[in-house]
Amino acid sequence: MREVKSEKYFSMVAYTIMDDHFHWIIRPVDPDFSKIVQSVKLRFVHRYKKQAGINEHLQIWQKRFWDHVIRNETDLHRHLDYVHYNPVKHGYVKRPLDYRWCSFNRHVEKGNYRSDWGSVKEPASLSKMDLE
Repeated sequence: MREVKSEKYFSMVAYTIMDDHFHWIIRPVDPDFSKIVQSVKLRFVHRYKKQAGINEHLQIWQKRFWDHVIRNETDLHRHLDYVHYNPVKHGYVKRPLDYRWCSFNRHVEKGNYRSDWGSVKEPASLSKMDLE
């Protein structure tokens, strides 16, 4: 992601990386963000295959991606909550703070979340969000 960021020019707002998909909130300079997503996925797969000594085709990521234009601050906060709660939703951890592959801890350090956020129950902001 950092390497692609230096070439495609975007700022990362939030992320969570799962086994077969990732959630990402970015602010791209270039409106064709599908190129950004494609670059990240391809580079990861190529590096993984090289490290693992795999020569044949390997499908790691979901084939398609879902995008959404953030409309306002409320929409941004709901999507930040979704991205950061996803590891709990999928059963990887009991609380977002314990998941290593996401930006939640950075947002806690910035004061955007309390460290115990999402630890007891699903945040109310996620009700009615029908996303993967």
